[in-house]
Amino acid sequence: MPSPPSLSSTKRLLHFFLLVLLVGSAVARNRHVITFGSPGLAPAGLAWDGTAQHFLVGSRLRPAVSSVSDAGVVEALVSDSLLPPDSSALALAVDNPRRRLLVAFARPATLAAYDLRSPRPHRRIFISSLPDPAAVPGGIAVDSTTGDAFVTSGTRNLMWKVDLDGNPIVFSKSPNYSPPESAGDEDRPEAATAAGGLGGVVHVSLGFLLAVQGSTGRVFKVDAERGAARAVTDVGVKKGLATEAEGVAIRSDGGGVVAGGRAFNKRWNN
Repeated sequence: MPSPPSLSSTKRLLHFFLLVLLVGSAVARNRHVITFGSPGLAPAGLAWDGTAQHFLVGSRLRPAVSSVSDAGVVEALVSDSLLPPDSSALALAVDNPRRRLLVAFARPATLAAYDLRSPRPHRRIFISSLPDPAAVPGGIAVDSTTGDAFVTSGTRNLMWKVDLDGNPIVFSKSPNYSPPESAGDEDRPEAATAAGGLGGVVHVSLGFLLAVQGSTGRVFKVDAERGAARAVTDVGVKKGLATEAEGVAIRSDGGGVVAGGRAFNKRWNN
């Protein structure tokens, strides 16, 4: 069964710093670094809870989620005993209208929802196995209108949708996720790794999602109803930009930001 990649302390801190900038760019103009200590946390996923005004951080080493305040105070929010102790909380999203925390776990691939209105540790609403238990989730987004969750597979080029009751389906498995073929493709690094799958994903209120593909650096626009996908940027190796994109967010001004490779700034339209 594949495991999430092991990160050195330096890379782990860099990864967390990039994610803080990614989320922070959507909620504040002035950026700053939050320093905190939590032995054994090994940050793996990040979300911002605008109502509670703190970050939510998943653990790569256990099925747990903690909150991190602006002052760097860490508190335990979730520790799920239904999952194996070595499960990883890799992707997080807050469904604010319903005050739910959605967490995508690896080992096995699972989506769980927790009631943020309940006392800590928060009450579990549901826990659902994703169709491929060996998959490593890459990212999660939520449609604030319907409550549907969209989970990308970091090991396959597809996306699942999970409804309010926790029922999962394969939502998007577009052939467009495959890298474009051309002469010399066999020498391109992404040609050998494109099977690695999709990473971060964000739901846009205009009726689509944006998902990043770390192995190529491409960003896909995915129809939120049908699952049809098309590449809207080609920021891969041939364009001279870094790959390994891990997260994507939409700023309040409509610009898109990717963390993990070089940032891009674009206003997204229908």
